[in-house]
Amino acid sequence: MTPVTLFTSRPAGRTTPLFRRLTLLGSLLGLLGATLSGCGGGVMAVNYVASQSELKASANLSDTDLADLRDGRLTALRERYDQVPADRLSDGQLSLLCDVRLKLQDFGRAQLCNETLAVRAARNGDAALIGKVRGRRALFALAQQRYGDAVAELEGNQSEGGRYVRALAQARLGKTAEARDAAALLAKQFKPRPVFYAASLYAAAGDCGQSLRLLEDPERRLLADYGLTALSEGASANKAPFRLDVFDDFSYGWFGDFSFAPAANVYVEMLAAQCMAETGRTAMAVDRLNRLLAFPDLRAYRDVHWAAMYRLGRLRQQAGDRDGALSLFRSAAEVVEQSRATILSENGRIAFALDKQQLYGDLVDGLLRDGRQEQALEVVERAKSRVLVDMLSSRHDFAPNDLPVGEARQLLAQLDEAQASFSTIALRGDGGAAGGGTDAALSAIRAANGRIRSRSPSLAPLVSAVPFRFAELTAVLQPGEAGIVYYNVGEHWYAFILSAGTARTVDLGTPPVRTLVLQFLKQLSDPASTGYSAAARALGDAVLAPVLTAASGQKLLIVPHGPLHYVPFAAIDGAGGPLVAQRAIRMAPSLSALIATRSRPAMMVGTADRRGAIFGNPARREAGLDLPGAEAEALAIAHIYPKSDLFLRSQATLGQFRSAAQGKAFVHIAAHGLFQPADPLSSRLLFSPSGDNSGDLTVGDLYGMRLDSSLAVLSACQTGLSDVSPGDDLIGLVRGFMFSGVGGVVATYWNVADESTALLMQTFYSRLNSGASAQEALQAGQTAVRQRFPHPFYWAPFALMGADARL
Repeated sequence: MTPVTLFTSRPAGRTTPLFRRLTLLGSLLGLLGATLSGCGGGVMAVNYVASQSELKASANLSDTDLADLRDGRLTALRERYDQVPADRLSDGQLSLLCDVRLKLQDFGRAQLCNETLAVRAARNGDAALIGKVRGRRALFALAQQRYGDAVAELEGNQSEGGRYVRALAQARLGKTAEARDAAALLAKQFKPRPVFYAASLYAAAGDCGQSLRLLEDPERRLLADYGLTALSEGASANKAPFRLDVFDDFSYGWFGDFSFAPAANVYVEMLAAQCMAETGRTAMAVDRLNRLLAFPDLRAYRDVHWAAMYRLGRLRQQAGDRDGALSLFRSAAEVVEQSRATILSENGRIAFALDKQQLYGDLVDGLLRDGRQEQALEVVERAKSRVLVDMLSSRHDFAPNDLPVGEARQLLAQLDEAQASFSTIALRGDGGAAGGGTDAALSAIRAANGRIRSRSPSLAPLVSAVPFRFAELTAVLQPGEAGIVYYNVGEHWYAFILSAGTARTVDLGTPPVRTLVLQFLKQLSDPASTGYSAAARALGDAVLAPVLTAASGQKLLIVPHGPLHYVPFAAIDGAGGPLVAQRAIRMAPSLSALIATRSRPAMMVGTADRRGAIFGNPARREAGLDLPGAEAEALAIAHIYPKSDLFLRSQATLGQFRSAAQGKAFVHIAAHGLFQPADPLSSRLLFSPSGDNSGDLTVGDLYGMRLDSSLAVLSACQTGLSDVSPGDDLIGLVRGFMFSGVGGVVATYWNVADESTALLMQTFYSRLNSGASAQEALQAGQTAVRQRFPHPFYWAPFALMGADARL
């Protein structure tokens, strides 16, 4: 493939000069395409098949490579190339490998591949290849909603496609004037591709009227000739001089000169339908959406499939047909969840969730309006806590705690095989192939997931979007414990109150939760502040006081949502004082995560065997990291539990942690912790280095461990902080410990003070030793600190997340 900056044009080798060549895969661009809040267009590319001999020569491709591309065997091509050292691949081959990894949403290795190309290009002074590398970087930025970075990478790129993508990113940044200017230039042309680019940019800038004028222009005839109308009237797709292909997380894509999309331009039709709905032409929008949903190959375009169902559902909802709307929302959610099977990387799964949350929100809202509270809670759990679960499905180095490793690997291999088969069929576009096509492949995936769920309840949530039922979700509550599950739909907030297999919902209205949370945290982070009581009451009045009276019992399980994940609920004033003065509290990222935790073997050990692994004040090579208070804390806990293994200073190594922590009743780590908001999987605890080992324990490391402990106490800075992803899942140390087999985790929201922490921990472990649960013991510890240090800065940062363990 000829290296170019991002997009280039030249005459094709067949049919008509309207066909143009795209030499860089645009597999991420559709993520910024058709948005369902307002009108928006997808990112398109012209489909044309170039000379295979030219491609073979320019990229050093073999006949096998070409056959794999032609037949959609992309995983086979990737695996073959992965066997060859990168320095033995030509620029064309390495570029193709980068594109294949992009198409399979293996973003991490795609980025490494792209940077390898960048090094080559810089070494050889290859300006064209440097431009292509920058183009891919722009695509990564688009997929992660880093629109400013995308604009910067495309600075100076004067290609048609480069200007279009840059304008689209600017529109997402709110710079609609720039998008309109770019659209106006493109709209002066009469060729299908630039006209569609212009229509898409107008839509992205919020001007669906101008977008429709271009689509329906009688001279350009874009919608008339390239929508589904022409196809339904008997026009041959092979005769059409213009076909489009969208690239996103699970559609069919472009690899150099090959496209595997089915033969119809559903994207022109979808853009027209959305803009018709936005401009009040409801009947025409409904007609075009129904036409899309009746198109026999639409399942192959799953990005359009779910969006068309969702958009039609919104229109039916507006017309008062609530049942019809709910049915379409459910169907759209099913398509979305099935589509996860073909996304093979962590970042790809994160990007996947970016535009799907409003669908789940509308489904929840509709169910609540119909009084179907139990079903609504089930959907909340499908919407929440999905991204990290999905991310983990691409990691096969973690170990379930209720199944032998060998059997787990066999089950995962079966699921991999089923998913690979589905991806291959999807990429070829032969959904109706002999042998069942996509239906049979999806059935195989469901069967593989069913085997995993029946054999390993702890593994099932890690590899698929398992839809837990209401009875399963409420079974995580303890006797005498009520649950509060928060969920917001846009600015509207709800709270589900759970107890003894029942649920009721409190409509919290539209309080400014984010603003109240920021004001509250600002007060709590400064031990000299005096306004924390007022901030605690303001937030409590909005989200806590309306639900406390209905949440009976002395214990509370709280599942936050959105910004509430960052809030220490112990300090919120719900009714005449901080919550910790009234209830023993535990937190959970989701009810689904607790189901996985509860399924693991209990560590309810006898009093004679209550041994822990205690790590205090690891000796670091960096200056200024000595923690004498942490060392004293570790010694005090070892005095309470004298049979525990104690590791101080240079003995507190990561190697000792790996060997000594497994199977202990509890693990206590008094050390430095670092939360990495830009890369939460790299958040870490700092043990003592030994040899070549840095001593850093990351979240990623924990996913491969098998600790099997009742409790982990992370007495370190910011260990409870996690990144809240678009699917409202958490990525941080707490989840790492939970998935390594730890039932409950005590962690901190901010940097802790030595003296108050020592008092809290001594009280906490003394109560545990006397038979209290972790939930009760933490309440006692926070109460003891609060009596001596009233400001919540000292006692509020600690929280119990997960199971309520007893030692």
